[in-house]
Amino acid sequence: MNQNNFNKLISRQNTYSAKWCNSNANVIPLSVADMDISAPDFIINKLSQFNLNRYLWLYRS
Repeated sequence: MNQNNFNKLISRQNTYSAKWCNSNANVIPLSVADMDISAPDFIINKLSQFNLNRYLWLYRS
């Protein structure tokens, strides 16, 4: 398995993320367990395969 890049910044704004969707720009929300790191490529690839079969996942990380 490849190493994940934990230093890469991921913007979750406008991605239906409960943590960032309704937050003020001056507030850092710390109450919801959304991951603010990129998902591993093998997970993104597998979810994309399911999406081809008309399943839905809301946002790419």
